[in-house]
Amino acid sequence: MPNGKVLFVAGGLPEEELEVVLLRESRDYAVAGIENIITKNRRRVSPICPWHHACGGCRLQHAAYELQLDVKKRIVQDALGRIAKLEPVCGIDECVPSPRAWNYRNKASFPVRGGVSGMRMGFYKEGTHDLAPIDACPVMEKKIETLFRQILDILPEMLLPPYDEKNHSGLLRHIVLRSGSFTGDSLVGLVCREFPATKAVDRIRDLFHAMGNNAPRGLCINRNREKSNVILGSDVSGISGEITVRERLDPYLFRYGLTDFFQVNSFQAKRLYAYAAEQAGTGGSLLELYAGIGTLTMYLAPAYRRITAVEEWPTAGKTIAATSSVNRFSNIASIVGSAENVLRELPDRYETVVVDPPRTGCDRSVREAIANVVTPQRIVYVSCNPATLSRDVRILHEKGFVLERLRPFDMFPQTMHVECVATLVSDRGIKSS
Repeated sequence: MPNGKVLFVAGGLPEEELEVVLLRESRDYAVAGIENIITKNRRRVSPICPWHHACGGCRLQHAAYELQLDVKKRIVQDALGRIAKLEPVCGIDECVPSPRAWNYRNKASFPVRGGVSGMRMGFYKEGTHDLAPIDACPVMEKKIETLFRQILDILPEMLLPPYDEKNHSGLLRHIVLRSGSFTGDSLVGLVCREFPATKAVDRIRDLFHAMGNNAPRGLCINRNREKSNVILGSDVSGISGEITVRERLDPYLFRYGLTDFFQVNSFQAKRLYAYAAEQAGTGGSLLELYAGIGTLTMYLAPAYRRITAVEEWPTAGKTIAATSSVNRFSNIASIVGSAENVLRELPDRYETVVVDPPRTGCDRSVREAIANVVTPQRIVYVSCNPATLSRDVRILHEKGFVLERLRPFDMFPQTMHVECVATLVSDRGIKSS
């Protein structure tokens, strides 16, 4: 824009000439919509999903997959140049394509609402809490899509009044579906404001059992009493079958529950974890922060004599310990607590630090402790947000860590999201080598 602001054009693609209309403007950026496409990118395609414009979840469906990969690399390059003002020593790699561009998602969350036409479930329309009443989704795994359609049929018979977010009334807030891409497991979680009455639970159990061979391996209730947009609460009660999903990535076996973090694209997660472990190298001691249930931990374990895995989710310690045992590793110690608190009391130094923080990136105290207390020779930073990654890379660079290379991974085809693995090395190690 003439005033120097960044202009985001919804639905626009690189190398297109467009007539646009300004929709909204803030201090730092503006958003516009397309009035007319004057010159079209040759790799623009027609979205295959009939709810593409109503849902807004898959904002790159109108780009051929090769173009999506180019766009995601540009997003990373732009963030790195604008925020970090750095170029990796070895450059930015091409974005690694997902083995599947469709039918890859092993998790989906559907809000449930009532109305004059009865109970509905679907996805929120972009930027609203209005439902797009879908009956299929081409990025979901087939197992989840089949379950979704079956639940649509039995939804009115569950004896669970739909949640009203304005009045904080009703019971059924969301339905969450999870699956193991390589095991065939499936888990259904009914997110309720309160635990349902026995009669309703018995009815729900009967309805799911009637699915026969298509029934999920597990069925549970998640209680969420909060007046917020957070989907899941911490209280999970099983009502049928198993309340964990088994998944196998390469040689490693994992179990995770409804509320545990697990990458939504198992096919691509294998590639990302293997690459991150390769970048971590080999050595004596490694500290992993934001370890989750220990998925990346298992990939790191063969190359290090001692690994300390830190995760604040309450069940993480037991889960990592169990996962280590199942996969026959005895060199992993887990600590339950926030990275900020654990680093204040950690007595040891480590050769390598691996971090995989939430979208907000690493807290300032975490960056300070890594650089000034742990003083590793190498940092491997896994990120789902190029902006906060670039901020943290810039700060770590100022503290003596050189950005060696950065590789984007397309974990979320058809969307604007991109995962990255950044490798940083201590300039002390460079000078002494």
